[in-house]
Amino acid sequence: MTKTTNRAVPLALLTLGFAGIAVFVIATARGIGITTDSTAYIWAARSLSQSQGLSCGLSASGELLPMIHYPPLFPAILGILAYTGIDPLHGARWLNAFLFGANILLVGLVVWHHTRSRWISILGSFIMLTSTLMLGLHTVAKTEPLFFFFILLGWLLLAAHAANPNRTLLLLTSIVAGLAFLARFPGLALVATGIVSMMFWNKRPVRQRVADSAVFVAISCLPMALWLARNLQVSGQATTVQLAFHPVTLHHLDSGLTDISDWLLPASVPTKIRMIVFLVAIGALLGAGAVLWFRKRKLHESRSLREDLGDISCILAAFGLFYGLFVTAAISFGYADIPLNDRNLSPLFISGLLLVLCLGHRLLYSTEGLLVPKLGAAAIGIALAISYLVGEATWVAHTRKEGQGFTGRAWQQSEVVEAVRELPPDTPIFTNAVGAIYILTGKAAREVPAAVVLATGRPNPAYRSELADVEVELRNKGGALVYFRDEDNVPYPPSERELKGRLPLELLSSSRGGSVYTVAR
Repeated sequence: MTKTTNRAVPLALLTLGFAGIAVFVIATARGIGITTDSTAYIWAARSLSQSQGLSCGLSASGELLPMIHYPPLFPAILGILAYTGIDPLHGARWLNAFLFGANILLVGLVVWHHTRSRWISILGSFIMLTSTLMLGLHTVAKTEPLFFFFILLGWLLLAAHAANPNRTLLLLTSIVAGLAFLARFPGLALVATGIVSMMFWNKRPVRQRVADSAVFVAISCLPMALWLARNLQVSGQATTVQLAFHPVTLHHLDSGLTDISDWLLPASVPTKIRMIVFLVAIGALLGAGAVLWFRKRKLHESRSLREDLGDISCILAAFGLFYGLFVTAAISFGYADIPLNDRNLSPLFISGLLLVLCLGHRLLYSTEGLLVPKLGAAAIGIALAISYLVGEATWVAHTRKEGQGFTGRAWQQSEVVEAVRELPPDTPIFTNAVGAIYILTGKAAREVPAAVVLATGRPNPAYRSELADVEVELRNKGGALVYFRDEDNVPYPPSERELKGRLPLELLSSSRGGSVYTVAR
């Protein structure tokens, strides 16, 4: 490997990173996308900057609630930026722009670390840059971009530690894993991966491996332990999890497989064809990997699986396994409403992409002297890159014009939102879209009682009494009930018809997007 190549590859990856930032800025011309979860982060960040701690939402009595449902790192960073005068809406946009560029760079560096192939490294970064899934997640104010940054950095550090274990790498890896855990609760998968790597994937004495693992667990889990202790102190509960068994359903699996199939072929291709192609591709990858492993076992019978596949491949595979187990457990025992969608499966896109590129390089290297496999791999890579590029160009053009979520054109021009703006300042507001009202009007609203507890999928036993309390406040204080009909952003029950049947509502205004009601005094 020449010095020129060693300099050219990082430069090329850095260029792709800056290109990603430019694409991000173009796509978010109307502002960063805001969803219901995003609102909680923005609200908590503003509360932190106003010395109210990480708080978001209102209680039934109208008091500000401490944030315990969401992980703290992302809103904490936005809150720190807010101290300098940068509003969290703008801070989230520029933070995620930086993270998109950084994550593009890190994907290429992970591949380069394992393969030392400039073209495969550049392909990895290019796929990350042109993936509408990745750009879509980065252009919304959510925790995923920060989480991606820390797991990518964590994988690099774990691979470095496996190859050359020392105290500095142990400390850095532990801190990064702790930050990933603090960014998103599934960061626990990186902690589990680190334990396996330190216990089984280096040749240090057993006592030293156990000691390293203990230090790693202590440092990586300490921030989350402190956060949970804080939650317990301010709210009386460490988390909002209500333990109950509601296993993963066929609907979950069908939805997940459908979204994953989008990663290979455009959504315009019929779903069944996409799913068949995806399953065939997985089968081909597993078959090729098995052939490679058996061939190497014949040549090097004493070598371990880790030596055959490489440290980073084992780390990526372990992370994918632990992440899948975490999501399965979260659905089965924590939150029944967690969907197996692009957002929740996205870390598997990154780990899967890296695993395919790293194992693909090993497979091609083992066929040295054979031209057909290399030409086939090059053709597949080029076709995938072109498909991603065309898809992203279309997506960016649409998003630049229409925006995303509550900062999108439709919500910005909503007649219902305008009616809320015109309500007197002290009007109590109940709604099925607290986030939309907070972001678009600056007013704090309370949620309409839910007929079903989304976390468990079971009926809310206090539903009728909560509705009665809403009626009393609407009548006595001249409050307003605002109902939005956007199913993508406000998906939970009760329906507008049910509310009209259970409450003596009087219509104040109505439009295609929703209605504003009150109760006669």
